[in-house]
Amino acid sequence: MTTPLAVYSIYTAVSGCVTYINSTADTHAEIPSSIPYVNIPYIFIVFLIVLLFLSALLVYFLIRSQNEYKKMKQQIDEQEYELTLKAATLSTLYDSIPDLIFIKDMNFRYTECNKSFLRFFSQLSGDIIGKDDLQGFGFPDDKLNEIRNRDQMVISTARASKFEEYIPNLNGENVLFETVKAPLIVNGSIIGVIGVAHEITKYKKLEDEALTALCEKSIFITCLNSEVKVALNKIIQSAELAVRFDNTPETKEYLGEMLQSSQWLLSLINTIIDISKIETYKRVDDSNVSR
Repeated sequence: MTTPLAVYSIYTAVSGCVTYINSTADTHAEIPSSIPYVNIPYIFIVFLIVLLFLSALLVYFLIRSQNEYKKMKQQIDEQEYELTLKAATLSTLYDSIPDLIFIKDMNFRYTECNKSFLRFFSQLSGDIIGKDDLQGFGFPDDKLNEIRNRDQMVISTARASKFEEYIPNLNGENVLFETVKAPLIVNGSIIGVIGVAHEITKYKKLEDEALTALCEKSIFITCLNSEVKVALNKIIQSAELAVRFDNTPETKEYLGEMLQSSQWLLSLINTIIDISKIETYKRVDDSNVSR
């Protein structure tokens, strides 16, 4: 470790003063003992040495503390930059998500919400923050009770809950959302509710249309499997019986073509029914895997 310049200078001064004191002491030793003598320079020099030594220590610790302060300040600046970067990243992500995100306190008053939430209700942050659903949106009583009960359930059970709900906007339109609400926990204590609502109106419409088409297909397959197959079997049986009677060659040719076409059509219907069964089994297997 390098000796500080101030300490080295004081050390040199102290060495010189000690040499001077020793020489002075030798000089004073030659003075007759009968003459009274007060060694004032000696006391002054000692005081000066102590003062210089303390000053050197003070300078040394000041320099050392200044260096430590610079290091601490650099660490604090780096940590502040990291926190600022994380806060900016979270804020950008929070406001860029198209889903509706909100936070409520234990009194079910809104404390935070993202820009998608504000756009959906066509309001400013100051119109919602600090207010509950009645004060902020004026929902009807049945809707308020539904929302309050779900918030209360999340807090009482300390577990997340997912459900579908219709949320009316300020234009009176009911929009279907899939909402997830979870308890907001800090240091082991629940301080509120955080919610994320994802609009599923279009997906629900597509799902309903798919279910309708699936029902119509099921009805069609059932009709093929029962009524159409029964009718074709009767035609085939009648054609087989008619072929056995004495008929003209032209009539037998027509009956043969009718019998061949009916059998081909029956084979086609059986193939369609088998494919439908395979698709049904596949949907059931996929549903079990997803669960």
